[in-house]
Amino acid sequence: MNELLLLYSLSKRNKSIWKSAYMKKRKSHGEFILTSEFSDKQFTNYFRLNRNQFNEVLSIVNDKIYSVECNAQKPIDPEEKLAVFLR
Repeated sequence: MNELLLLYSLSKRNKSIWKSAYMKKRKSHGEFILTSEFSDKQFTNYFRLNRNQFNEVLSIVNDKIYSVECNAQKPIDPEEKLAVFLR
């Protein structure tokens, strides 16, 4: 009887609940792509820079972090590299 109760309780465990629409799309979209959907306040909280500051920093470091494309795979864009660095 105890085994049945244990099996029943395990089968009825709570499913994880996504907290926002952003998290629902996270697996099917890249995380950096979804930041374009952020409000200005969310963007600033996420990167600790506003969009203008982010673009200024990108213009400064763009040449240094740019990767040349090769046959094997497409390189990560400089915008995404900067976003990963800031996170």
